[in-house]
Amino acid sequence: MKKIIVINIILMIWGLLLSQPIIEFETLKYDFGNIKEEAGPHEFDFNFINIGDVPFRLLNVKAGWGCTVPSWSTEEIKPGQIGIISVQFDSNNRPGKFNKSMLVKTNINDKIIRLIIEGNVILTPGKFRSKIGYLDSGTNVLDFGDIFLKTSENKTVSIFNSTEDTIYIKQISEFEHLNIKIEPQILEPEQIGEITINISTINSRLGKSISICYFEITKKEERIKGHLSISANIVEDFSLLTDWELANPPMINTNFQKIDLGKFELNKLITKEIEIENRGKRNLLVHNITTTNSMYLISPTKLTIEPGKKEIFKISIKPTTDRNNIASKLTIISNDPDQSIISFSITGDVIQLDWRYKIY
Repeated sequence: MKKIIVINIILMIWGLLLSQPIIEFETLKYDFGNIKEEAGPHEFDFNFINIGDVPFRLLNVKAGWGCTVPSWSTEEIKPGQIGIISVQFDSNNRPGKFNKSMLVKTNINDKIIRLIIEGNVILTPGKFRSKIGYLDSGTNVLDFGDIFLKTSENKTVSIFNSTEDTIYIKQISEFEHLNIKIEPQILEPEQIGEITINISTINSRLGKSISICYFEITKKEERIKGHLSISANIVEDFSLLTDWELANPPMINTNFQKIDLGKFELNKLITKEIEIENRGKRNLLVHNITTTNSMYLISPTKLTIEPGKKEIFKISIKPTTDRNNIASKLTIISNDPDQSIISFSITGDVIQLDWRYKIY
């Protein structure tokens, strides 16, 4: 009798183990493809079916970002029934490629299922995404990218008066290498204008150039400042070199992969000498040496190195209590056609002595 009971219990447990809900999705990943930014929210339904023997529930569907709104079947899904998880992706102000996940929690042993949507949002041209003072603008960070030395280029930034008042615009900043034109300088409500920027590299130095142009924006006699950041990477045009110059180039060589300043104390000036060698056949012109950390002093920042010769420049730093982050990147720009821009990291450890152990 006991054996029969035990066998029945085992069969019941085995039956319960076999009687489980099983979810089968049509797909776990959906590609929206190319979608227009201005087209608004885009929707897709992840369909699934319970091919198991018992009902189940979706406990929660969680998206890890604000641009997707999931909804799902909250009722019990019986065997053979179909359920839906709907996802909505809002492409507004989200240009570019995207790949997003949703985590689906069920009552099947707390099983987590991952659903993915992806696609590419095509940028809406002329859309006003930023602010310059009271004005809406296409951008307030304008990057010209690479520009050859001794050339010039133009770019425009659209501006829009979305207020109910007339807005007056006046340029405050002046730059030798930038010519900025505002058209019109008075914008009525709902009127569109343009800021045209001409950058000239005739007297510029090679390397990264960043300028912040400020404007006075007036509305109802209230004046505020707006700004436009203008950047460019000024490079040498090696296509202008003669065949002989290309066959006999300068060749920059350094004796380091990174610059390690070692350990040093706060408020202590440390100077390191850096050696550059020219292994080429023409004079090596080091046009500019810069760092990303303003705490560093470099001297000199320009060098002329004859073939087979070496020259030295010095890098100095004196970290203080309020300025002790010494990490930086060093960039050297030269006329070596194969290595016109080379960069190195600068590292070191600042020792902060405990005041209790100082001797006065």
